[in-house]
Amino acid sequence: YVDHCKNNPETLLPKIYGLIKVQIGVRPQDIIRLMICNNVFDTVLSVDVKFDLKGSTANRFVSQEQRLHYQNKHGANKLPTLKDLNLKGKMSVSTDMKHALLRQIKLDSGFLNRMKIMDYSLLLGVHESEPAGGVIPEPQAYCSRFEKCFGGIAAEPMRAIYFVGIIDMLQQYTAGKKVERFLKTKILKGATAAEQAAKRPFFSSRKFRIE
Repeated sequence: YVDHCKNNPETLLPKIYGLIKVQIGVRPQDIIRLMICNNVFDTVLSVDVKFDLKGSTANRFVSQEQRLHYQNKHGANKLPTLKDLNLKGKMSVSTDMKHALLRQIKLDSGFLNRMKIMDYSLLLGVHESEPAGGVIPEPQAYCSRFEKCFGGIAAEPMRAIYFVGIIDMLQQYTAGKKVERFLKTKILKGATAAEQAAKRPFFSSRKFRIE
């Protein structure tokens, strides 16, 4: 992971700043482990809509009923994180930015594939209007090209700002996951083989490379 981040300073993977172990008792369940990472939505702007994208269609839709339930619980001005089938439009960015973003996603997903990591997502947040006055502050010197506009990517024409990062990268394709996939595809048959195949590291990587 460290080598990948050094070789790819514009990586979309979470940037791990620290690992903390907190123990409040003597039992194993009294131990809490924390990982401190960067915030994909580290911006002064509002993130008006969020998407958790896996490149899959199985159970990847948030219904109107689910949205209302979320708002009743968290407040009328709060929206849940939407999923693949809720995404109707496209990111409007320059050709150079598109190629750079797709290249970085390919590099990052390839690394996760080699590490046998699965079930990760591409987190996309959208600020749905032009910043007040249309003035973009000078970016910090160490930020990547994907963070230069208020911590995100400016749309072209500039009617939105996108915040992008890969999240949930800690699940490995272990023996338990292999058994789970076998049961679902061969015994329970609760989903198609193609849908379950997308859970394997190779397909988790490949699905991110669709242009």
